[in-house]
Amino acid sequence: MTHRAVRHRGRRPAAGASGLLAVALTAALSAGCTSDAEDGTPRERPTASPTAPATEDGAPSPTATSPTAPTSPATPSVSAATGVALELPNVSVRAPEGWEAKKAPATFMRRALGPGAAHQLILSSTGALGEVTLEELTTDALQTHGVGRAARRAPVELGGVRFYHLVTSDAVFHREIFGTLHDGELVTLEFVLDRARPAAERRQVVAASTASLTFTG
Repeated sequence: MTHRAVRHRGRRPAAGASGLLAVALTAALSAGCTSDAEDGTPRERPTASPTAPATEDGAPSPTATSPTAPTSPATPSVSAATGVALELPNVSVRAPEGWEAKKAPATFMRRALGPGAAHQLILSSTGALGEVTLEELTTDALQTHGVGRAARRAPVELGGVRFYHLVTSDAVFHREIFGTLHDGELVTLEFVLDRARPAAERRQVVAASTASLTFTG
């Protein structure tokens, strides 16, 4: 399939769907993952070389799931998060209790940090010109996050809308990225989770927050 770039209207220049957010996301990750949530004191992080796609526990990932596979529920039997709300004009999501909203590096983004800045949640929404398929969005996101490093999971339904789902891990962080095109807006939800924290805690963060996502526009 020939990949088709997605162009944003007005506030963003033409680029790929996920690629447009790369600079702002990098700034957000840098701000949240290298400083303490309470006092802003820089925290040292070991430098990690890129690794092959892995599960959140570091084990080799299973074979990538076809984007045409049936949509699976992202949060089966999980209560939605009830913490601080991250709100944009068309979409909102809640972080777990005890998290704090922090300033994002762009107006089309919202972010929250977990206690001690161990985890980070980033919500973004930008306008797009034209329609693209979920497969095209997935391909673009895979390129943005590194072909061979990010692994594709089965699409999931969040807020009644089908999202792609990618995961990638290194020695320090486990990331889960969800994205879709809804009513002309490219919506992305990204979790950056400290692998020093228990895997069960990380899974709970993702499950509870994704269960809280709603479209408001």
